[in-house]
Amino acid sequence: FKRPDIAQVFELKKIICVVDADNIEERLAETIETGRQIIAADLIILNKTKLVSSTYVGQLRQLLHRLNP
Repeated sequence: FKRPDIAQVFELKKIICVVDADNIEERLAETIETGRQIIAADLIILNKTKLVSSTYVGQLRQLLHRLNP
């Protein structure tokens, strides 16, 4: 979206990051890009929360808030 030819056609208004509650910690450990996407996001959607405990969801929310307040 930063390339001039694309920027002429599209306006980037927000970056939305969908985070899979069931495997985000593994993805963060495997690749730097996962953290970069979370840090750059304007909005973070935490999905698949039914697959993990509510306590863990709270811990993930704290983690995501530390990465992207």
